[in-house]
Parts: sequence; structure tokens; C-alpha cells
Amino acid sequence: MAIGRVLVFRHQTRRTVPASNNLPVTVLKPICGMEHELAESLCSFCRQDYPEHQVIFGVRDKNDPAIPVVESVIHEFPDRDISLVVDDQIIGSN
Repeated sequence: MAIGRVLVFRHQTRRTVPASNNLPVTVLKPICGMEHELAESLCSFCRQDYPEHQVIFGVRDKNDPAIPVVESVIHEFPDRDISLVVDDQIIGSN
């Protein structure tokens, strides 16, 4: 029973960040090939209603057919911080 009390106490004393402190974020979106409605899907990442965010689209193959779509999306949102990274290096298992 003492463990339960400690966990409740710890939960109740957690500090939370006020919602008004929206820190900048980066969204990493890996892409591999074409998919249904790819442009609209990628645009949704760029339309986030968040004060300061960056979107990085990544592909592994410089010949990926999705690259022109990504470039088109970047062009559609010139006021946003959006990048395309093409890198064939495998860094992790995923």
C-alpha cells in the first residue's frame, strides 16, 4: 500500500509546462516512393497550427519518384521552414 501512495504523490507533484509555452519543434517525415494523395498528405504537415515548427522530409534514394512532389510542396509554402534531405546512409533500423 505504501508504494501506491508514493506513486500517487509523485503523480500529483509533477510539474507541467503551461500550454502558452509552445516550444519550437521539428517534424521528421521519412518518405519512400509514391503513395495515394502524397501531396495532400505532405501539405498537412506544413499546415500545422503551431507557432514555430520546421518540417524535414527525408528520402534515401536520389531517384525517388516522390522528390518532385516534395519539391512542389516546399514551393507551395515559401513562408514555412521546410527542407528535403536526400541521404542513402542507413543510420538506424527503421
